Formats: sequence, C-alpha cells, structure tokens
Amino acid sequence: MRDRLKELFEGKSQINIHLLQHKWYTITKEESDDMATHIAKIEDLAYRLKGLGETISDSTIMVKLLLSLPPSWSYFLSAWESTPESERTLVNLKTRLRLEESRMSAVAMNEAGTALITTRSKNRGGRYSQNSDKSKKPLGKRGKRA
Repeated sequence: MRDRLKELFEGKSQINIHLLQHKWYTITKEESDDMATHIAKIEDLAYRLKGLGETISDSTIMVKLLLSLPPSWSYFLSAWESTPESERTLVNLKTRLRLEESRMSAVAMNEAGTALITTRSKNRGGRYSQNSDKSKKPLGKRGKRA
C-alpha cells in the first residue's frame, strides 16, 4: 500500500513539474496585468517549481522577467543590458520595471490629456469662428446672419 501511494504521488509530482515548466516557458506579460501582477505571477511559478525540487536561481527569474515583456519594452531590455553587472539584481530589476511602468502611464495620461484639449479647441466655435454654424448661413437684407 505504501509503495503504491509513493508511486502515485511521484507520478503526480512529475506531472505537476511538467505543467509548471510549461507555464514557466510560455508565460508572457498580459496586457491587462500591471507590472506588479506580472512579477508576482513569475515569482509564484518559481516558488512552486522550487517546492517541487526544481532549481530556479534569481538569474533565471531575471531572464524570465525580461523575456516575457511585450515588444514595446524592447528599449528597457537594451537599457538593462547597459546597466553595470554589479547593479543587475532581481530586486533592482523589479524596482526598475515598476518605475518604468509608472513613467509610461504618466506619459500616456499626459498625451491623452493633450489630445483631449486639442480636440476641444478644434471643435469649439466662437463668435468669429469659421467652425461656427452661423458662418455657413447666408446674409440677410441688413447684412446680418439669420
């Protein structure tokens, strides 16, 4: 009985390892996830794999984080590669990824606000505006618009 349970457990462990490895090698950052969520997903996979006896180093986690980023983050990868090796730590990488996401969000919000202001300015019609509906009406007998 004990041998049977051991055999069954070991088989399930191998299946679990393979499933987690599959997730590990295929995971990419989802558009709906913020960076903190993406980092947590990768760290959770690493923790679970370690719990099943797999060796996952900080260096491996760093590579996974970098390679799972979308193409719009390619400049970040270049910047990270130019970082001195002594500063390339998992803690530093996670901090810089979250900081960069904050910067990108601020820029996107600023651009959206500028676009809204520009759109409003173009659509407003003032007294002498060419966009005004009045400027399209013909002049009456006294030279005024109807």
